[in-house]
Amino acid sequence: PPTLAERMTFAPDWRTPAEKVHPTLWEEALARGSEAVIPVIMTLQEPLLPERHRVPAAAADAYRVQSVAALAHEFAALAQARGVSGIRALSHFPVLFGEVHARDLVRLAGIQQLRTVRKDETRHAMRVQGGALMNATNLRNLHGGSGAGRGVAIFDTGVDVAHPEFAGRAYVAGNYSGSPGNGDTDVDGHGTACAGISLGSSGGMAPLAKLWTLKVLDDDGSGSDSAILSALNAVYASRAQFGGVHALSLSLGGGGPHNSDCDALLPDYAAVFNAFVAAGVPVFVASGNEEFLNGIAEPACLSAAISVGAVSDSAGVVDPACPGTYPAPDRILCYSNSGIPLDILAPSACASTTAPGGAYTSCFNGTSAATPYAAGVAAQILSLLPTTTAAQLKNSLMSTG
Repeated sequence: PPTLAERMTFAPDWRTPAEKVHPTLWEEALARGSEAVIPVIMTLQEPLLPERHRVPAAAADAYRVQSVAALAHEFAALAQARGVSGIRALSHFPVLFGEVHARDLVRLAGIQQLRTVRKDETRHAMRVQGGALMNATNLRNLHGGSGAGRGVAIFDTGVDVAHPEFAGRAYVAGNYSGSPGNGDTDVDGHGTACAGISLGSSGGMAPLAKLWTLKVLDDDGSGSDSAILSALNAVYASRAQFGGVHALSLSLGGGGPHNSDCDALLPDYAAVFNAFVAAGVPVFVASGNEEFLNGIAEPACLSAAISVGAVSDSAGVVDPACPGTYPAPDRILCYSNSGIPLDILAPSACASTTAPGGAYTSCFNGTSAATPYAAGVAAQILSLLPTTTAAQLKNSLMSTG
């Protein structure tokens, strides 16, 4: 009988091979020459399976793993014959990573199953008192919105899980950055600061929620898309473990500005974010700190993401990154990227939060601070209303604050 891969059919794709290559990858190839070896991300077409091969929802994950593996195995053999090396694949999504000579890009793009090939970009970290501005303090103290029974995944530089504010609530989900360790320490401090805003026991938005920590940025605060996507894949595959994961917080990004949804440019991220949202898990992403007024950074620009900009949390606040003093709360901070895809704004401007070594910092700012504020509030809401869908949550945050 035919194999699963042989049974797969695909929607017609009338694009030329050159049109499947992301524009920035062409720019990289032209700048570096035909012999340059470029790390790439390859997203495959989703197969069209006949109705008789559909499976019950309970078995959907297992069947998806099986079909993605079959598709990736067949594609990898074809890609290797066209010069791609170091091929690695995600388990739950039709996304592969590898390296290819610039001269072989068109040959690679000629494979029928390929949807898009793009450069494996590098992303960077976007640098408890804000809770009052968002009414999160009332939500917690008056209504019991503590995040109990919910889990928030922090994708960052790691988290110092030995910090007293995370005692007994941390799940170290892996290190994908290439830096030493398993992700339970934090040389940079960025991830620990984000975790404290969202989940710290003293002043965090959701002090009883579980902390999932994923180290995707190295000790200098940089990480590749392939590392971030690998960590997202791992969390999706294990999303029911350790009490479950119910919100994602990514205070990272780069590129742009994008003043419309960027799903077509980042089909790999789009597939992953869409799957999380379908599973009821909202994805919060920093809009970026480049002072863009006509768009936001990647991957916040994806339609499934809840992109988060930054505002002052009180009157008279001083943010070291911005000149002068903000005369009132809820003013958009000078660095916060804005544009059509921006969904919500949350406090920043010198948040007091946790630091490695059991310490504290008195001034953590940027859209990096705003994003875990929003994710923590999501955990609060979901602990009170656990059947809320990701779409309902996004609509509520955008329409009512």
